[in-house]
Amino acid sequence: MNRVQSVVTVRQADIQSVSDNALAATYFGVSRGTNESLQVQIQCGIHAQCKSEVLHCSNQRKYTMRSSSIQTIRRDELSRAAFEAVVRYGWRRTTPDKVGEIAGVSKGVVLHHSKDKGTLLEAVFRRSNSLLSESFIELCKFAEKPYEKLWAIIVANFFETIFNQRVCQAWISLISEVPHSKLCQRIQIACNQRIYSNLKHELKHFLDLEEAESTSLQLGVLIDGIWVCAGMLVEPIESKVAISEMEYAISKLPPNDEIGAAKHKNARSKMETIAAIALGSKAFKEKSVSVL
Repeated sequence: MNRVQSVVTVRQADIQSVSDNALAATYFGVSRGTNESLQVQIQCGIHAQCKSEVLHCSNQRKYTMRSSSIQTIRRDELSRAAFEAVVRYGWRRTTPDKVGEIAGVSKGVVLHHSKDKGTLLEAVFRRSNSLLSESFIELCKFAEKPYEKLWAIIVANFFETIFNQRVCQAWISLISEVPHSKLCQRIQIACNQRIYSNLKHELKHFLDLEEAESTSLQLGVLIDGIWVCAGMLVEPIESKVAISEMEYAISKLPPNDEIGAAKHKNARSKMETIAAIALGSKAFKEKSVSVL
């Protein structure tokens, strides 16, 4: 029985137990009159009380929803700020104070939503991996054929909005913490599995299943290797260079004839063109990679 139902039940029981009109009038705060008029007034009082209770419950729900929404927005803002702090300072030098400074809030607010640095690490790790997912999803909207979807995966991992020296260095800073955090290990395993699954799903259209599985693993390792090199080298690796490294590896896959090469070339060109519009837009940067 909810709060409103209980009020109605109690009031109806009170009416039934009241035998004297005067006592009822005193109890419910209504003027004395006939039995019929008094009953109507009492019922009106009940409805007014019920309406008040309904409004009270509704306001509570609205407040809870508003509170939940504000908390979600705040956590998202802090995860963005934490990711930017890692980009600027590296994980070791990232502190709640610096996160708060970037987010425009106090250290206390940061600690309220992230009880310790480990919780902050989890948020940053999820944030960094979600950027790749968001990029891939955006490009997949325009990929119609298996070749195009394969290149959507590659371009999403290496387009310049995400793949640049600052972010690659931040990624290395984060990845060095994986051996010390079981939660980050699980997140990274899930991320690697997602890339492997996406690659296998497209490669199996022109490779047999066993070969598609092994090739997906190799391409996944190559993607990680390019990111590590880009984060460690003094000179930055440009986006187009990284994508060309992937193209060289893919060109060795069967069928590596002229028709297959032309399909890969056209698919790469289309996805890079779309990425320049979709991933390079101000709206996408503000939503996903505003730190850059």
